[in-house]
Amino acid sequence: MQIIEIKIPVAWGHVAVKTWGNPTDEPVIIIHGLIDNAGSFDTLIPLLPQNFYYICVDLPGHGLSSHLPLGVPIFYFNFIYAIKYTADYFKKQKYILLGHSFGGRLCILFTQLFPDAVSKIAILDSGYISPSSPEEHFQCLIDGYDLVKKTESFKNNKAPNYSYDEIIKKIVESRFGGTLTFKTAQQLAERMVKKVGDDKYELTYDRRLRSIVYPSYSDQYVNEILKKYPVRCPAISIYTSTSRKHLPTTNTFFQVPNFQWVEVQGHHHSHHTDPNKFANILTKFLLNEKSKL
Repeated sequence: MQIIEIKIPVAWGHVAVKTWGNPTDEPVIIIHGLIDNAGSFDTLIPLLPQNFYYICVDLPGHGLSSHLPLGVPIFYFNFIYAIKYTADYFKKQKYILLGHSFGGRLCILFTQLFPDAVSKIAILDSGYISPSSPEEHFQCLIDGYDLVKKTESFKNNKAPNYSYDEIIKKIVESRFGGTLTFKTAQQLAERMVKKVGDDKYELTYDRRLRSIVYPSYSDQYVNEILKKYPVRCPAISIYTSTSRKHLPTTNTFFQVPNFQWVEVQGHHHSHHTDPNKFANILTKFLLNEKSKL
């Protein structure tokens, strides 16, 4: 399967995407989790049907994509617009969306905002954006500003650096449950690590990602918006056994005939470390729906 790197020009720089396959095939936009990057799908995509065009996005501040303008916190909706820029760039009428964790949440909201651009959606270990109280929202705003100032100090005083083995270990330990392997962490490192000296490396992701400013949603607001703007295209949600207690397993935001929540044994990053558990389910979902178009 042909792999090509593309830089999509945007006002703040570029959005980096790693594409797999033939551009004339049906497109699948793939969105990674928070502080991951397109490398998160390096083990899964080769196991999926080859008659699709997979567009793996590095969200702003992640991977090889440009950081958003400095001096201000990062807002949740910034990422939705980056996905829309990506969709507009490839000029396809409709896309399949596939998202893991944070990326899955973005895929759901993107589908609500631009339903005509989405033919179907698959989310991995993900759910809808959680409601938050006014107090949590205000604290998020304060934390966002504090992180902006800290990030500026990194620019002035140089970011921390590590040996190669140290930085790979740091990537492993920073993920939910420390569940990445050395090899899968290396696949992420290819897009988020920069060599700065003799066996000295820096992490290149935007530190402001540690305190994204989310919208302040009450339970009532979430219920109302999901009722008015549900996802109605074909959809599937695959969640892992260790994440089950953190995720909804009832149909709260999909209004899709025959929709199912599918559980697999594993952890939050199993799509990367043990992709076979997801590949068969996703392949059936992609091909069954494709045959009906």
